[in-house]
Amino acid sequence: MVPQAYRYFIYDLITGRSQELKIPKDYKCAGLDWMDGNKAVVFSAFQTKLDDWQPQEEKYALYKYDIWTREITLLKEDMIDSLLFPDWISDDVLSVSPKGKKTMQWGQLKAFLNTRYKTLKTFSSGLSDFFLQYSR
Repeated sequence: MVPQAYRYFIYDLITGRSQELKIPKDYKCAGLDWMDGNKAVVFSAFQTKLDDWQPQEEKYALYKYDIWTREITLLKEDMIDSLLFPDWISDDVLSVSPKGKKTMQWGQLKAFLNTRYKTLKTFSSGLSDFFLQYSR
């Protein structure tokens, strides 16, 4: 299937309303996450040719999208693979080490998060849509 557009939405779990992010339709995202206290999202993407079946060079860049102003800011170009999937919890994230930690199954982690936190991040496995779900 040849993509005709990529679209990204935020869905409010309390109100049931969704907002489409005004990210250009030819930006294909590799990952996105919240930043700036849920006032913006950070995402890695590359510009692609829509309606074209030919393989394309994927030169990713890191962007910030302000939810309220709908402004996109380029943060970094020509990213290395380790930066393709941003996972930022807050602006002051501490480094994490597995030393002295216990392993946990994904189901246990989901159950823990769903009972204690109102924020749930979900990415669709479809061809082009990412959804960030949240509750205020």
